[in-house]
Amino acid sequence: MKVLYTKLVHNYTSLQESESLESEYLNEGIEHISNIQIDFYYTFIRSIGVLQVIGILAYNILIWHNLYLGNISPEYVLVIDIFYLFIIYIIFLPNLNLLIILGLLGTLSPILQNLTSSFSYDTIIVLILIIFTLYLLSYNCNIIYKKTDISEIRHIATHNIAMFGSIILASRLKNILQIYSFLFFSIENLYFSCLIRRNIWIKSPLIYLYICTPLLNIIPLLLFNYPFNILYLLICIIIIIGSFQYVYCALKYKNIIKGPWDIAEIQC
Repeated sequence: MKVLYTKLVHNYTSLQESESLESEYLNEGIEHISNIQIDFYYTFIRSIGVLQVIGILAYNILIWHNLYLGNISPEYVLVIDIFYLFIIYIIFLPNLNLLIILGLLGTLSPILQNLTSSFSYDTIIVLILIIFTLYLLSYNCNIIYKKTDISEIRHIATHNIAMFGSIILASRLKNILQIYSFLFFSIENLYFSCLIRRNIWIKSPLIYLYICTPLLNIIPLLLFNYPFNILYLLICIIIIIGSFQYVYCALKYKNIIKGPWDIAEIQC
């Protein structure tokens, strides 16, 4: 193939021009392969981010489920909330808006108690599934890895979708303290966890990948009851397999380009 190509080129160009053309093609081919493999790598990292978002959502559902069944007291959840708030204030500057929102929650909690009382339990479950599915599909995992201003992260619409779902869940709880403690946790977990994970990624990607991800995904797996733990495990496995398959395809991207007669292609 190389001989045929060389003869063809020599019929129209000089030897020096053909060698220059071949060298230029090789440089472009190598650069193209490198760019493709970098894109695959970042897609793999983003898929890890998807796992973390699913884990965060699982924590929210677990807290609500245990409050609803009475397995944990709202006072215990409030202790978790205050500890979470302490971490937020260590990593970031004190946020006055957060304190104002938490104060307003105390006023709104009695109103939320009867917000969905006229709807059946099945209707609420279907609505929550739709809302949280929209949240996962619309969540922009790139926000963690890009050099984005924090003010842009605070205005992500997906957080509003998730909080709307949390408000509906909170309205099914039995007393005002349960509602307040759950919404307190939801604001910190769904909203500020994005800022915390981004901060960890900037300071140490290894901690982000190998410590945060297991903590966010393995603990909910242990706490979920059957069959929800199996469903949660299957979702995580599908994402992990898809992520590694993506990287595998990138590694098999044709790395040896000897000239224009070779075509770079993915061999899955």
